[in-house]
Amino acid sequence: MKKYVIFAPPYDERSGGSIGLHALCSLINATGRSASLHPWFHSEPLTYRNVDLAAGLLAERYTLVTQRKLMFPRNPRYTTPITHLENGCTYGADWIAIYPEVTFGNPLGATNVVRWLLHDPGYHSGKIYYDRGEYHIRYNHMVKPFHFPDCHLSERMLEVVEPHLDLFNTQDAPPVRTGSAYCIRKGQGKPLVHQLEGSTLVDGMSLEQIAATLKRVEVFYSYDPMTYLSTAAVLCGCDSVVVPTAGLTEEEWRPKPADRHGLAYGVANIPKARATAHLVRDAVQAKTAAVADHVAAFLAEVESFFGC
Repeated sequence: MKKYVIFAPPYDERSGGSIGLHALCSLINATGRSASLHPWFHSEPLTYRNVDLAAGLLAERYTLVTQRKLMFPRNPRYTTPITHLENGCTYGADWIAIYPEVTFGNPLGATNVVRWLLHDPGYHSGKIYYDRGEYHIRYNHMVKPFHFPDCHLSERMLEVVEPHLDLFNTQDAPPVRTGSAYCIRKGQGKPLVHQLEGSTLVDGMSLEQIAATLKRVEVFYSYDPMTYLSTAAVLCGCDSVVVPTAGLTEEEWRPKPADRHGLAYGVANIPKARATAHLVRDAVQAKTAAVADHVAAFLAEVESFFGC
């Protein structure tokens, strides 16, 4: 049976991508397979414009590859060992490497490559460099179908959720709510459309601080159309407004109607969102319960693709 290596940054409870990659590693191990993390390092094409960066990039990679026992935050609730390959060992035919979509190329030199599209390829950097023969799978329906030449795009989705229902709820919420809160995150560059006076920016807060904020405000505005915080706001009992992206309709934003429950795509849709807000908690719990089955189906498809 092949072993899995996941190219991942340190665990960060404020980063959905980080959470997903670490959680996936743990979920794969729970199936009885072997999965480990390889600390993420910077990789990008070298051109005459950035060739002076080569020494620094190589030094960064050397540090991460040769000193595995350096501080690399992980979630103690997950089973996430760090790969340690001895001298001369590589991620050959007995390994399957899983990269997030932001990874440039195949920095681990792996024989078998899975590309997990956590967001639209090229969204963050404007650059895409994949290779032939890769297996691609989207996080959910909000990621647009992406067909790279000679690669396989799965019809499945692989949405690994960490709902934090112990934090995001209406327990201890005050009877009267005041003000608003907002996040920018991946919505950087959008014009600010809500009243900033008395509004709390949650970017950079811990999850506990975010939950406490969402429990006391009337409205949460998200300029990031894909963050879980929009759903967390519904779970905490406030109106949750996703500031629309220019040129993107509500149906294009989240194609499945059930994925839009409780969420107002624009202030005008708050009444419609309130009418379905009561459905959100059960939907989150059902999605969480189904994750293990989705991971098992994903692994079976990947192993069939690579001829395991």
